Amino acid sequence: MNTAANSPNAHETLSKRQSARPVILVATDGSETSHAAYTAAELIAAETRARVHVLSVVEPVPAVTQIPGSVIPAPGVERATIDALRADMVEQLLTRGQLSRWSTEILIGKPATVIAEVANERDADLIIIGAGSHG
Repeated sequence: MNTAANSPNAHETLSKRQSARPVILVATDGSETSHAAYTAAELIAAETRARVHVLSVVEPVPAVTQIPGSVIPAPGVERATIDALRADMVEQLLTRGQLSRWSTEILIGKPATVIAEVANERDADLIIIGAGSHG
């Protein structure tokens, strides 16, 4: 007999989860081709009354040792990337009238790992990935 499944806490959690609105996680890299993910989320959310969370993940710029003749990324590359992603998110949400309705987040890390972690933290029911590059 599984006592955890029969405990009041497990039943309460299950009841809350069943009555909660679904959660859609939109993971985007800010590219032009990734904008379709916003459209897909908008259509699905309209039908399901889902909450939508938009996530972008910036891969960290690796520390490098300068080799003669090599190019080292300029300081602030991550900051510039984050600013560009934030501007794209705002533009996409304003265009759709969702700026005050959808939550957003930009994190630094390995995209696949961060997307999975955020989906788990937010109990996402659906992940929509919009990416211009697949690497």
